[in-house]
Order: sequence, then structure tokens, then C-alpha cells
Amino acid sequence: MFETRVTAKSFAAQRLVIIRYWRTPTDDRNISILGQSRIGVLDRVKKEDLAFLKMMFQRRHVYEHNGGGVDQKYIDQSGDKSMRVGQAIRETRSNAERFCDLLQLLSQNLHEGFHSIVPVEETAVRMLRPDTIKS
Repeated sequence: MFETRVTAKSFAAQRLVIIRYWRTPTDDRNISILGQSRIGVLDRVKKEDLAFLKMMFQRRHVYEHNGGGVDQKYIDQSGDKSMRVGQAIRETRSNAERFCDLLQLLSQNLHEGFHSIVPVEETAVRMLRPDTIKS
């Protein structure tokens, strides 16, 4: 049971960091904070993928707060010129898969970058997951 709570906390912390910096994706400071941090969350993310992530985080906002209905704010902030005000956003399977792949990359970058600054403490790992460490 303890392992599950730790895993959930780790996931929540990663999600918080990613969502917090992408909350207002039109603000270039958010992109530069991510890109210039010592952790390097945006390492290995292509320029066209950044634009896609920006659009998808804005879509998440529209789903959550507008019931999926496009408003002018979405069009302005996402850069998505394929949508019109009042139109309902429908996701394609390829968009969902691409978004998940990119979120996995961001999470991996966050994990690797964090541990490049704060090395793994084997004693702590052994306490939480004794089956993963060979003695």
C-alpha cells in the first residue's frame, strides 16, 4: 500500500510541474523557463511538437471549462487556425497518441533531469522497493 501512495505522489508531482508551466502556453516565458531549466524538460522536443503541445494543452482547457466548444481565446492562444468559434473540438486517435507520446517524453526528461541534479539515494529506494535493489 505504501508503494502505491509513493507512486501516486510521484506522478502527481510530475503532472503538477508540467501543467503549471503550460497553464498559459502563449506566454513565451513558460517555454523559456522549461527550455532553460537545469532539468531540461523540453530536451529532445522538436519545434513542431512544441506548437502541438501548446495546442493540446489549450484544448484541455477548452474541454474542461467550455465543454469542448471553441471560443476566440482558444483560437488566439493555441494558434489553431483549423477551428472556428462555437465549433466542437473532436480529437483524432493520432492526436491523442501523439500527445501521450510527448507527455511521456516530457515526463522522462523531467525524471532524468531531476536525477541528474539529485542522485538516487539507494537507501531510500531499498526502503520503498526492496525487491528492485540487488544486495
